[in-house]
Amino acid sequence: MKRITTLLLVLLLFGVGAWAQNKVSLSSTEGHPGDVVRVQVDLACTDNITAAEIIVPLHKQLTYVEGSARLNADRADGHTLSAAVVNGELRLYVYSVTLSTLRGTEGALATFDLKLKKEPATYPLTPRVVLSQATGVAQQVSTETGSVTLLSPKLTVNTPSIDYGHIPIRSTYTQSLLLHNSGNEPLTIAGMDFSAAEFSATETQMVIAAGQTRAVTLTYAPTVRGAVSETVRIHSDAINGTQQATLVADPFSVNELHTGTAAGNSDEEVEIAIKVNNMEPLVGMQCTYVLPEQLKYVDGSFVPTERAQSHTAVATLNNGALTLILYSAANATFTDEDGVLATFRVKPDGKSGTYTLAPSAVVLSNATVENMTSATTGGWVQVKSPKLNCSSTIDMGRVSVTETPQQTFTIRNYGQAPLQVSRATFLAEGFEMLTPLPITLDPSATATLTISYRPEAEGTIATTMNLYTNDPECRMQAVKLEGTVYEPNVLTVEGNNIPGGGYTLTVGMDNYTDIVGLQMDIEWLAGMKTLSAALTPTARLAGHAHTVADMGNGVYRVIIYSMSNADIAAGEGALFTLDYTPDADTHYRDTEIRITNIVLSTSAGVNYASSDETGCVAAFTRFEKGDTNGDGEVDVADVTNLVYHILRKPTAVFIEEAADMQDDGELDVADAMAIVDIILNKNK
Repeated sequence: MKRITTLLLVLLLFGVGAWAQNKVSLSSTEGHPGDVVRVQVDLACTDNITAAEIIVPLHKQLTYVEGSARLNADRADGHTLSAAVVNGELRLYVYSVTLSTLRGTEGALATFDLKLKKEPATYPLTPRVVLSQATGVAQQVSTETGSVTLLSPKLTVNTPSIDYGHIPIRSTYTQSLLLHNSGNEPLTIAGMDFSAAEFSATETQMVIAAGQTRAVTLTYAPTVRGAVSETVRIHSDAINGTQQATLVADPFSVNELHTGTAAGNSDEEVEIAIKVNNMEPLVGMQCTYVLPEQLKYVDGSFVPTERAQSHTAVATLNNGALTLILYSAANATFTDEDGVLATFRVKPDGKSGTYTLAPSAVVLSNATVENMTSATTGGWVQVKSPKLNCSSTIDMGRVSVTETPQQTFTIRNYGQAPLQVSRATFLAEGFEMLTPLPITLDPSATATLTISYRPEAEGTIATTMNLYTNDPECRMQAVKLEGTVYEPNVLTVEGNNIPGGGYTLTVGMDNYTDIVGLQMDIEWLAGMKTLSAALTPTARLAGHAHTVADMGNGVYRVIIYSMSNADIAAGEGALFTLDYTPDADTHYRDTEIRITNIVLSTSAGVNYASSDETGCVAAFTRFEKGDTNGDGEVDVADVTNLVYHILRKPTAVFIEEAADMQDDGELDVADAMAIVDIILNKNK
């Protein structure tokens, strides 16, 4: 089975090879527009071919030359060639009425001529062929395509329209003109011409290879405003002749209004410049600024510069919109072509920040009332302002009606500009600002204000101090003043040793108010004893009764009163003395004596005590060595007092430091003998 398959494949291959021996080929040629070129039809065959039909589609750039088809006589044996163009196809028929066979097995069968038109390209000649034997059986045949190349340069303008856009005059602008050789021979550009003198080219002559593109720079230098539409014509040897491109532009004259910038502190005027640069003669200017609320226009500040000396300046402000106008009744033009045309001033009245000034409704007019404005720019004002920082309350404290207290108050400047405190006012009498005003604080600086108060009567301090500043957010800072005023009525207490033993308290009173009675608790050691009889009043208590009650645990309550509510003599000084006697084992040196629960009553029963507590510390008077009982004398009583102490028998008064004659911290007979020695020698 495998051997049969192989044999069939060999036969098939032989058969295909035999078919391939019949072949019709068309030649290739070239020429220029208008040329007539000849195409040869070759036939190679192994079969006995008696007739052939060859159909060649023709491109519209190729025209068959009537009657040009010729049969090669060497191949003909009584054969005839007929040629005709039908529906764009050239049809060639070779036949023999006697059905004779074409001579030879290869070579030219026929030729025909084509006339070339203009479009450069290579056009294929692809035949469709039918070969026939005498029996009328069509034979297998292969074909080979020929071609006709139409040679010529061709100019294609890849940028047929060039737009320079909206551009200012008095400058130069460039664009690229793209020239492409879409032909198949070198293209020679012989020159260019422009319909307007404002246009020019960097080069006007060149050679462009087939298939290549060249960029040519076109320069435009407008001198007058107004839209233009011009052309550039390109002359060359291109088959399509002279080509052109459209050049369009909208040149305008530059007439610009620019708003200046400024920087300043709040409450200080700053100047804004309006600058105009113009190419056209201008006779008038108008613009509007919507002012931020932080910027206040300064009336009468809009003035022209030397450029507009012949012009009248008008400024109107309506709902924050500032309209500025410069005009000339004689249509005088602004001088020069650049520079500041006018200025105006604003006064910043706001916190730190940058505030824009954008011009709107801008008119830069020429003599024919045309608005020649080409551009505008806005400006800005950078504002630096102070910022007051302080407490909202001042505590005046508890103030005596007899005093003129002072209080300090700190202020700070947290802003970016100097802070000015111009004045201070008080909503109540008696207050005074001692710090001289006005004062100025640099940014980040601190100052201390001093306030004094002259109270006239007791009561509550509740008023307001108003500080006036240049802080745009706080032109007036209200500061509450709080405190209380009291009438000073105080007790005083002093103590002294009683010669021979004991201790006496002297209680005094310094009173501003009329006091008719008083009460107090005297708190001391439980071993310190007293009673009503030990209280000795001074003349200030004339007509007043008193009582001293033992409240226990070392507390004695003293009450002084008048059944007729008579005033205690006003002023200051002692009211009474109160003697204490210590128990035998009570040591009171450097102990605290406290007077508490003080009540100083008026005739209306109101307690006017400025304090409910005072006190002192019990102390001995200055002692002399040997004076053990503190009576100011060194005698035998002091020796006895020491002996009693050595024998552990307490006495009313014993001063240990005076008894320790050796200063060794021990009390013994040696100290007693030292005292005796003082007694024996004190008069020597």
